[in-house]
Amino acid sequence: MKTLLQFIYEHEKNLADRIWLTQPMGDGVLRTFTWKEAIDEARRMATYLRDRGYPPGTRIAILSRNCAWWFLSDLAIWMAGHVSVPVYPTLTADSVRTILEHSETKLVFVGKLDGFAEMEPGIPSGIDRVSYPISPDGAGVSWTDIVSRAQPIAGAPDRDPDEMVTIMYTSGTTGKPKGVMHSFRTMNHSRTFCEIGGFSPDDRCVSYLPLSHVAERALLETTCLMVGFSIWFVDKLETFVQDVQRARPTVFGSVPRLWTQFQAGVFAKVPAQRLDRLQVQSLAQVPHGRDCQDQQQRKAGHQRGNGDTSSDVHAIDEAGEVSRAQPGANRQAHSKRDRHRHGEFARDHASDCRVIRAVKSMQDQFGATATQRVGNQRVRSQHRDSNRQQRDGSQHRRHLLFHLVHRRTQRISGFDRVRQSRAVRFP
Repeated sequence: MKTLLQFIYEHEKNLADRIWLTQPMGDGVLRTFTWKEAIDEARRMATYLRDRGYPPGTRIAILSRNCAWWFLSDLAIWMAGHVSVPVYPTLTADSVRTILEHSETKLVFVGKLDGFAEMEPGIPSGIDRVSYPISPDGAGVSWTDIVSRAQPIAGAPDRDPDEMVTIMYTSGTTGKPKGVMHSFRTMNHSRTFCEIGGFSPDDRCVSYLPLSHVAERALLETTCLMVGFSIWFVDKLETFVQDVQRARPTVFGSVPRLWTQFQAGVFAKVPAQRLDRLQVQSLAQVPHGRDCQDQQQRKAGHQRGNGDTSSDVHAIDEAGEVSRAQPGANRQAHSKRDRHRHGEFARDHASDCRVIRAVKSMQDQFGATATQRVGNQRVRSQHRDSNRQQRDGSQHRRHLLFHLVHRRTQRISGFDRVRQSRAVRFP
């Protein structure tokens, strides 16, 4: 089994100059990390942790809102042979103390926090602290100073797949927080989401749900480390819309409560009757294979004004090259722009058809309602009322499947016409 550390070493080599993390620094300033730069900082922090003399498997906490250094801290802890302990950035001082003492934490990374003055008393005095560049003043030893002095840890330090690498604590809303121990083997199950979603290094995702929760950890961090797609972070709640607009995500995960708020924002701008026509079920009528290519080519030929479009059909091979199917007296050579457009269509076609097959499979397995547009309030209400007593994990899984494939269906199902409304018109 390949561990998450083995994945990142591959990205460090194969995606070295590709931007991985984009972090808002405030006032519209962004800081980006390529894979090479990010792993270099993680290696330097791993050296610092190793030189502290902690025994293997020492618990090291991360108390921060989502940010680039959250990811780097996690990697550094693993490289150094220790166990990461994420802590919710909104807990009370008493809850913070409970988690840190129960886990026997020796060091805590203090990051971007709101109301750190109220939380600080929850950090026992004997625990070492390291602060991020965006941390409150006086939160701990500076991350920047550490990585500027330390040398990168050499080689490719790895962990046994069954060795504990992280403890995920509950939020404590129903009592004292409870810790769940995870190894790389248990975290490796997130590969299923990669397969269902068809993720690639070209995808872009916004990280805003708490990384201290298992959902964001499994669906975003772990899949990102496996695949290598880029992550964008949010500066603050007031800039959320602008941050999402800037990121232009191809993958966007959320929770039911927020989807309901997004839906209300869409309905405020676009009538529900219009959205009813944009259901994913229309994919069943989308042409497939060569028929889909021929239709696209005939449309392009008509727009160029070449007369009889039926005689102006070109073949597209697997490499995306355009060639003439049959010679014609009035045929005109494709311009470079047209060839490029047809090439892009051919390259995207395989992934589109893969999504179509996945959606049709979902329809066969779960029924048509499983793939109806999320914004259809009437359908959602009927579905909720009829299944209130039968709700189980399968319902949540099929909703998740829909959200994962939804991004690739936009351009072929008409969603592109309301993409701006869906993406940024929040209440």
